[in-house]
Amino acid sequence: MGFRERLREAMDVRGIKTNQLAVKAGLGSGHVSMILSGQRNPGIDVAARLARAVGASLDWLCGLPAREKDALTPDEDELLKLYRDVDPALKRVALEAMRLYPTRPR
Repeated sequence: MGFRERLREAMDVRGIKTNQLAVKAGLGSGHVSMILSGQRNPGIDVAARLARAVGASLDWLCGLPAREKDALTPDEDELLKLYRDVDPALKRVALEAMRLYPTRPR
């Protein structure tokens, strides 16, 4: 998966539209559209702005291997951000629900 596919994935996970991404990154929407369509490749400064705007690491967007064994995916990062903002009682409910349905053996 390349830069633009990863950028699109991060946008989808967070529900960010092209014009919203452009505003958050301080870029023109046409510029962002051209990057997403493959008509233009971003320079490092633009790629860093896009990474910040979607809440992803530049390494991940560029397809570089994670430096840490347990680096978070965009979905995991989004879950963590949501978890931090909810009421403590709801945190307990969410944790208990997830413990009931593990997908990997412990």
